[in-house]
Amino acid sequence: MAHSIMGSARKSAQAGEPVGSSPSKAGALSAPKEAHGRSPERLERGLHAAALLAVLACAFLLAAFPAISDDLFMHLAVGRRFFATGTFPDPDPWLSSLPDYHRRWIDVAYWGTHLSVTKLHELGGFTLLVVVKTLLVLAGACAPLWLAWRLRWRSFVTPAVLLLGLWAASDRFIERGSLVSDCFGPWVLAIAVAEHARPSRLRWLLPALVLVWTNFHPGVLVGLVFVGGAAALQPGQWKRWLPVVIACVVASVAHPDGARHLLWALETATKESTGAFRENNLEMMPTLSKMHADERETRLFLVLGALTWGALLYAFAKRARPWMALAAALAMTVLGLSAVRYVATASMAFPVIVVAALAAAARARTGERAATPRWAVLATAFVALVAGALDVAVAKGGYRAASGERRFGFGLDRAGYPFGAADFVRDAPRGGNIFNEHHWGVFLAWYWDGAPKVHFHGYVLDEDFYGEQYVAVNRSVADFDRIVRDHDLGVFMLRRIPFNAQQGPLLHRLLITRPEWHLVYWDREAMVFYKDRPENAAAIAQCEFRWLDPFRPERLTRGLKDDPKGVLEECKRQLRAAPDDPFARNVVERAFKLDPATLLR
Repeated sequence: MAHSIMGSARKSAQAGEPVGSSPSKAGALSAPKEAHGRSPERLERGLHAAALLAVLACAFLLAAFPAISDDLFMHLAVGRRFFATGTFPDPDPWLSSLPDYHRRWIDVAYWGTHLSVTKLHELGGFTLLVVVKTLLVLAGACAPLWLAWRLRWRSFVTPAVLLLGLWAASDRFIERGSLVSDCFGPWVLAIAVAEHARPSRLRWLLPALVLVWTNFHPGVLVGLVFVGGAAALQPGQWKRWLPVVIACVVASVAHPDGARHLLWALETATKESTGAFRENNLEMMPTLSKMHADERETRLFLVLGALTWGALLYAFAKRARPWMALAAALAMTVLGLSAVRYVATASMAFPVIVVAALAAAARARTGERAATPRWAVLATAFVALVAGALDVAVAKGGYRAASGERRFGFGLDRAGYPFGAADFVRDAPRGGNIFNEHHWGVFLAWYWDGAPKVHFHGYVLDEDFYGEQYVAVNRSVADFDRIVRDHDLGVFMLRRIPFNAQQGPLLHRLLITRPEWHLVYWDREAMVFYKDRPENAAAIAQCEFRWLDPFRPERLTRGLKDDPKGVLEECKRQLRAAPDDPFARNVVERAFKLDPATLLR
C-alpha cells in the first residue's frame, strides 16, 4: 500500500503536478461543508445569547414589582429609631403585650439591613428600594452564567435551569434580609466550584463576599458551608484553601455581635420545631406540607431538584467526579425541603450545581469537540422563545406568586397594607389595647411608631407567647375571653375575609355576634371592631355600622325596612372612606336607585 502511494506521488511529480495536490483539492471541496458545519454553531451561539438575555429579562420582571414585604417595615422602623437616638431600641417600643421584650440582639444581627434600607428609603423612597432589590436578584441570576463562561461550557441547559430556578424562587423576591442570602449564595458556590476546576486568585473574593453577607443576614452560614466543603474536598490543595477558609471564618464574625448571630442562625436551622411557629407561620411550615405542596413554586423546586440530581448522575456516569456539586446538591435539597422559606435559597443555587456537574462531564469526555447538533440549536431556540414569551406575559399582566398577585412597577403596593384602618384607629378615640393581624404588625410598628402600640409583630420570637397569647385567641371561647381580659383589649384590627355568623374563624364569628363588640370600620382590606367601654363610647356612637354590615346581611335587610335613612347615611359614610367599596355601592344602586357618585356631592 505504501509502495503504491509513493508510486502515485512519483507519477504526479513527473507530470509536473505538486505532490499532495489531490488532498488539497479535496480540502478545497470540503471547505464549504466545514463552513456549513460551522453555521449551526454560529446560529446556536446567537440563540444562546438571546436565551440568556431573555432569562435575565425575566429575572428583572419577576423582581420589579411594588414593595409588598413585611420585614421591610421593621427595617425602616428600627433604622429610624437608630438614626434618631444612636442606638437600637430595647426593650421593644412597639408592643403593648410584651412591655419588657428585649430585642436589641436581633436588631444587631440585622444591623446592616436595617440601616442600609433606611438610608436608601431616605434617598429614593420605596422606588429606590425596589430598584436595589431588582438589581440584587439580577446579580444572583448571573452566578450560573458566569460559572458556565468560566468553565468554558455552553449549553441550552444553563438558561433553561436558571429560568426554572428564578420562577421557583420568585415568591421570595421581596425586600428583606434573606434575599441577600438567596443571591450571595450562588456566587460563593460558583466561585468555589470554579476554583476546583480552574484554580486562580478569584478564591480571595470569597472572604470579601462573606464579610458583606454576614453583616446583612445570618444566612452567611450557607456560604461558610460552601467554602468549607470546597476546601475539604481538595485536601491535597490545603495550602491554597486553608488561608481562604480562615479568612472567611474571620470575616463571618467581623460583626458587631461577633458570632452570636451565627449561633442563632445555626440553632434556628437545626432545631426541630413542632410548636406554634411551625404549625401556624406559613413560611416556617415544611415545604411539602398541605399548605405548600401544591404551590407552583414548590412544584418547580421539585422539578429543578430532580434535574439537578439527574445532571449529577449523568456526570458520574461519564466518569466525572463533581464532588463539590454533589455535596452542595445534598445540602440544598435538605435545606429546601426543611421549610418553604428555604425554597428560594435552594432554587437559586441549583442552576450553579447543574452547570458544575455538566461542565465536569464535558471535561471528562475525550476526543475533539463535536460539531453542534441540530437538536441543540432547536433546544436553545425553544428556551429563548419560552423565556421571551414569559417576559411578554409578565410585563403585560404580571404574575401570581404564592403570596399573591404581582404587577410590574416600583414604589409601594399600598393596596397590600391597611392605611385606611390604621389612620382610623390612630385618630379615633379609643380605650384598651389593640389586637392586630400578624402580618400587619411590622407595618403598624413603622406607621404608628408606638403610638398606638401593637399586640404582635413578626420580630417577636417567643414561641410560647405566639401560641398562647396570639394564635389561641381563635382556639376557643375561653381562650378568647382570657386574652381579651389579660391584655386589656379594646380594639381588634383584622384582615377582611369572607365569613358570617355561622361560617368562618371563631374569632371573627365572636366579634360579629357578641353584643359588646361593634363594627366601626371596614374596607376591602381590613375591618375594625371596638369593645363597649367608656373610652370607646364616642367612637362607637359616631362610627358603628348598625345596618350596613357586610358580615350580617340580616341587619341590612332589617335596616332597609325599619331605618332606610340610617342605611343611606351609613352608605355615605362608607363611600367617603372607601369610594370604590363594592358592597356600599351595590346597596346605593340597587336599594336606593341612586348613583354613588352623585350621593357624595
